Amino acid sequence: MSDGGTQLTTQAQYAGIDIIARSGGAQVKASYPGGAYISLTFGEFRKATEVINVWDSERARPEIAFTVAGVAIQLQAWMESQQEDNPGWYEQYIENGRYDQ
Repeated sequence: MSDGGTQLTTQAQYAGIDIIARSGGAQVKASYPGGAYISLTFGEFRKATEVINVWDSERARPEIAFTVAGVAIQLQAWMESQQEDNPGWYEQYIENGRYDQ
């Protein structure tokens, strides 16, 4: 799956959905086992250091479908939002992640 600027590698597993997005030098792995959060791992790190909250509190269920497309849409929107708000976001996550690994 690609929008022309972001390359996505997907893998659906019994335990959840994993997607790796690469865009402009950034590499972000999204892992979604279902539930409230998509966990994000940056670069070559093994430990997630950020999450995307996908929980709909009013309906007491996730706001996304448990599909590769559902996770990919959330990941791509999150990455675009980060880029718009702070063009140096990826480097900051990499720098901060060094302390958590």
